[in-house]
Amino acid sequence: MKDVLAVLFTMLLAVTLVGCDSNDDNGDDQPETAQVRFVHAAPDAGDVDVFLDDQEVAGDFSYKAPTPADVEPNYSDYLDVPVDVDARIDVRPTDSNENLLTVNVDQANLNANARYTVIVGGAQAANTEAPQIILLRDQFVDLPANSIGLRLVHASAIAQDNAGPVDVYITPPGTDLSQVDPLIPGFEFTQDSGTVSLGTSGAFIQRELSGEPQVVSVTAAGSAQAVVQVQIGGDGGLQISEGQFVTGIAADIPAAEGGLGIGAQAIIESAPSN
Repeated sequence: MKDVLAVLFTMLLAVTLVGCDSNDDNGDDQPETAQVRFVHAAPDAGDVDVFLDDQEVAGDFSYKAPTPADVEPNYSDYLDVPVDVDARIDVRPTDSNENLLTVNVDQANLNANARYTVIVGGAQAANTEAPQIILLRDQFVDLPANSIGLRLVHASAIAQDNAGPVDVYITPPGTDLSQVDPLIPGFEFTQDSGTVSLGTSGAFIQRELSGEPQVVSVTAAGSAQAVVQVQIGGDGGLQISEGQFVTGIAADIPAAEGGLGIGAQAIIESAPSN
């Protein structure tokens, strides 16, 4: 787990976050902040507590396995991370006072008034190097009527082990996948659909609600045989409303027969109010 956390916060230090919004001087003494939240999508990593200047901001942060009734992963609230000030993030094993890692956030080169989702994805047990960090910029733009925002994330190291790149389809139920083109061909571990389709990390793709169920299918690249299918809408499907934003994650999950398999998790949310 120490290696996972080292990767997480090393990335925050090493990566210059491009394309971010910035504020003019607000004329008061309050530091400007970026908003960062963390998604735990590594099924065989342990629990941690996260502190900002000795104040706990994420406690007992652990992996949550999806169920048919609840596919949402465990993720933190947005954490206000001060920009260019002498603040400190400490990461500790749950119920421990010993720091696994300490980071001074003024070295992270964050920009104010931008939101980010950081996914820790992939199982340590995979042959593919994992867990790894997937960094998304959250831009909750205004959507046209009868539309949703959708982004897909490849966070399954087990899928990369077994199939290499994957193809992703969104089709009506019962569609013969050999007769249609994938929405995202050759999707690699750690990629997101915004980067692949639009060249912008974390971007949501606008999709119109058809009123009929749709199925998200994941296959090995070039194959028409689905290894993961998730229905949106209809009986038993994920219920998504107009104006919502969906982050669909192909993820490593505990298998029913033991061990790890390939599954899906999803964050379904409205745009933040501020």
